[in-house]
Amino acid sequence: MQLEVLANSHGLTLLRAGYSPYAERIARMQQRHANLQWVACGQSIARFAAEGQKVELLPAAHTAPTAIGEIVTRLQQGWTYIRV
Repeated sequence: MQLEVLANSHGLTLLRAGYSPYAERIARMQQRHANLQWVACGQSIARFAAEGQKVELLPAAHTAPTAIGEIVTRLQQGWTYIRV
């Protein structure tokens, strides 16, 4: 099983270095679970940057161009989407 946690809009705080209250926990989970990926919405990052905020992600995170694009791609690949 593969699991991907996708953060966008204000949920991006989850993956922001210096802002995430779960940074250590995410790092531990990343080390323990090779099937777990943390993905940040590139469009949300751009919006924060346009507002003058620097967005630095946790080392475990990578970006996707858009959240909805990532969701659609995964659904087309047969993944299941669960919104929380």
